[in-house]
Amino acid sequence: RLRLMDSLLAQDIGFFDVTKTGDITSRLSSDTTLVGDQVTLNVNVFLRSFVQVIGVLLFMFVLSWQLSMLAFISVPVITTLSKVYGGYVRRLTKLMQKKLADGNSTAEAAIGSMATVRAFDAATAELAQFEESMDKYLSLTIRSAVAYFGYATCVTSLPNLVTAVVLFYGGLLVRNGDMTSGQLVSFLLYLQSLSDAFGS
Repeated sequence: RLRLMDSLLAQDIGFFDVTKTGDITSRLSSDTTLVGDQVTLNVNVFLRSFVQVIGVLLFMFVLSWQLSMLAFISVPVITTLSKVYGGYVRRLTKLMQKKLADGNSTAEAAIGSMATVRAFDAATAELAQFEESMDKYLSLTIRSAVAYFGYATCVTSLPNLVTAVVLFYGGLLVRNGDMTSGQLVSFLLYLQSLSDAFGS
């Protein structure tokens, strides 16, 4: 926030003529909080998941390299889905922040000059402009929720499908005497832990 404020204070006067005050204050308050929260959360989750994945993979390959290779069927698919979903949500989030900033700017301008709004009987027009921004924001939020529904459905169903395939093949290995039933149960528990780590 300090660097953003420093940058704002260094802008020339023309910048403030073109940029609405509501946009600037929205960026200074909402956006910086959002960025800070995301960075803190993502670094924490990434480090924890990375350590968990390395440890679990080691144990899985020690138990059965065949089942470990079979378990990796879903990893490229989930990775690709996560990358596509992440890019889509990033674009949506930028648009959502823009529409929210537009709404804040409209509200701040109307409230800051209420005497003028009342004098020109412009309350209905200001409300319509604010409502337009909020409708677009709501539409983007719904799109984000639908995208998350599709992503979450795929990401939760694929590991379950892989678990079923691993269980079937592991049953064949147990029947042939290549591994014990206890090792198969341990492998399935490790597989669940691996899926959780990749999911987060």
